[in-house]
Amino acid sequence: MPAVSGESSAGGAMRPVPVDVQVETEVPGVVVCRLAGELDLDTVDGAEAALLEALPPGGVLIADLGGIAFFDSTGVNLLLRVRREALERDCEFRVACLSERLLRIFEITGVDQILPFYGSLAEARVGG
Repeated sequence: MPAVSGESSAGGAMRPVPVDVQVETEVPGVVVCRLAGELDLDTVDGAEAALLEALPPGGVLIADLGGIAFFDSTGVNLLLRVRREALERDCEFRVACLSERLLRIFEITGVDQILPFYGSLAEARVGG
């Protein structure tokens, strides 16, 4: 059986499970990135590249975190970097599908005062 994050491979080394990012353009100018897996120091680079590549200048990027199994300060910093880049590209950045666990992280760090969070993807699409 292949190793997953937290399991040892045959050599005893830990292998990260990459974050899966599915990018969908639902309507022109609105892009949804569905993230799934574990977002940490070992997996953040791929997620960041996908999110930054998906930023629609002058549009809306929604990061759907409904499939995230693990999230730490690396993920918080990632969202802040994407927000900064979105502002530079005149793009609105929204975060959707937050679990109670993720909401708690954002409240503790104060990020809930910086980024617009939505309980569902449907709410994020509407914005406001």
